[in-house]
Order: sequence, then structure tokens, then C-alpha cells
Amino acid sequence: MPVQYQESHIESHMHTRKHCSLFDVSHMLQTKVLGKDRVKFIESLLVGDIAELKENQGTLSLFTNDKGGIIDDLIVTNTSDGYLYVVSNAGCAQKDSALMQNKLREFKAA
Repeated sequence: MPVQYQESHIESHMHTRKHCSLFDVSHMLQTKVLGKDRVKFIESLLVGDIAELKENQGTLSLFTNDKGGIIDDLIVTNTSDGYLYVVSNAGCAQKDSALMQNKLREFKAA
């Protein structure tokens, strides 16, 4: 999101709804989740039915803690290249990366 909108955030929203807008995610945490159990793994971390995503379809979701509290919001895309593409907030990159790494260790140990 821009630090300052040219007009207002409402006008930006309406433009996007009527036309199209691009958002540069190059500064955000971008993670590829690979492997045969990638859907089961990612669904253990967030809310949403990732298994039902079609190829190249994405969804907004949330990383949650063990009590269901929200840790961060993110977008998950089921790519046609056989991996899940996860984009989460730059400001939470270390926390989100640690969350995924810790869950991966648990997942592999189970």
C-alpha cells in the first residue's frame, strides 16, 4: 500500500474495483512450499481450504496460533508448477518464517 494516496484510499479502492490495480510484493516474504504433503502442511498453519484451490488460484488467509488467534494475514496461491506460493507481510517476515520453520520441524517429526 502506498504511504500516501494520490487522492484517497476510497478512490484507490473504487479504481481497483472498477478497473485493475497492481501490487508489488517484492519487498514481502515470499515462500514456496513444495512436496507431496505441502497442502496438509500449510493447512496446519492457517485457516482456509487450500486443497480446494484450483491451479493458479489464490486466497487470502491467516496464520493462526494454537488457540486460533491471528498471527498474520497472507495470500496462498496453488501454482500450476506444483508448489504453493505464500506471500506474507514484510514487517512480520522473521516471525512468519520462524513459524513455518518450527511447524516444518514438527511436521517432519510426526
